[in-house]
Amino acid sequence: MVESHIEISDEEVLARIADGEQEALRILYQRWSSSLLGIALKFMKSRPEAEDITHDVLLEIWKTAKSYDPDRGAARTWIVMKMRSRVIDRLRKGKRRATLLLESQDTLAPTHISEDPALTLERRQLRETIKTLSEHQQEVIELTYFEHMTAVEVGEELGIPTGTVKSRLAAARRALKERLTRDEGGTPQ
Repeated sequence: MVESHIEISDEEVLARIADGEQEALRILYQRWSSSLLGIALKFMKSRPEAEDITHDVLLEIWKTAKSYDPDRGAARTWIVMKMRSRVIDRLRKGKRRATLLLESQDTLAPTHISEDPALTLERRQLRETIKTLSEHQQEVIELTYFEHMTAVEVGEELGIPTGTVKSRLAAARRALKERLTRDEGGTPQ
């Protein structure tokens, strides 16, 4: 039975996605991608970053549609909340990224301000720890944090899919956190 996708509710689309129906994902994309992109564009600095978040949310919906409970609210609310949460996460990461960039500036650069020796040591340790990552992980860390590139831009630069960039970046972050925490004698949070 061929149905017009206009006649299918968002709740039904999510139920079909939960059952693994790719056509339902296509319907969701056609119905929601522009609206989700519009939400992301209101908060993000660049269109590629907004597109990246929109892609992430649609992928998350594909993976987590089974968790949608129509008794707890409308599908529309659930979808928009996914985008809202992802945007907030990205903005928070941006603040952490800015902090990391400030802390990791090359300490060999000439400066007229005397630096805190502890901060200089931390920067040096961070640089040394980054060097222990795989070549692929070093590339994405350096391009993302030191060249201020989005995952989409890094993918274009390296000629690899955005998803691969994100996977390498996530693995690099985990490895850095583990190594830095271990070196400090603490446990990862």
